[in-house]
Amino acid sequence: AVDVRDANGSTLLMVCAFELQTAHVEALLARGADPNATDSEGGFALLNASLNACGMNPARAANDGTRQRAREIGMLLLAAGAKADAALPPDVPAYMMRPAQQWADAAHGKAARTTPLDEA
Repeated sequence: AVDVRDANGSTLLMVCAFELQTAHVEALLARGADPNATDSEGGFALLNASLNACGMNPARAANDGTRQRAREIGMLLLAAGAKADAALPPDVPAYMMRPAQQWADAAHGKAARTTPLDEA
């Protein structure tokens, strides 16, 4: 019952990742929540954390606290097996997953990815 879904197919883990509820994400993962579950539009928990890091949650200001909490959640999800290279929903640009990909690189001891935008 930990992966119960709402009308849009979102799990509690997805919602908690979007709402930056670190303790809830940790508890759900400890109880076996699927970090790679997708909703009816193809969204997933790691994407939700990454969207917060990009400032794409209209309910939250994009500041250092938001980015830090998003990173903490992202690292929890990655440690639980979330895939940073998962297919994105068709309407989500690839750069929205850049924070998650950087977290994955850090988790595996790799140098951070850069793009031409980072170097400008």
